[in-house]
Amino acid sequence: MIEHMEQILGLVLPWLLIAAFWRPADGLTSWRYYLAPGLAAAAGLVGVFSVDAGSTPDFWVGVVASLAAVAASSFVLVLQSFMPLEWWVRPGASSVLEHPVDPAA
Repeated sequence: MIEHMEQILGLVLPWLLIAAFWRPADGLTSWRYYLAPGLAAAAGLVGVFSVDAGSTPDFWVGVVASLAAVAASSFVLVLQSFMPLEWWVRPGASSVLEHPVDPAA
């Protein structure tokens, strides 16, 4: 475990930056919207860790793996933004979207 500490630190660092700006769950988004980006992130991690890094320091291997996961999940999120609204909104939440509450009223 100690021998891979730099790699783990490099892997966690970009995710900590994302967590600092994370939006809390809105209660309207379906679980399907998060499943595909999660799978793409896992594929990005596996893709980087399965390649021989040669003499690259462990810290940078972790950073590159993390950035590959972020890039893959971001790409999938952009693709999902073109899906119909009914696909990524929870069932029953469409009434909230059709009749939003006006806070000024």
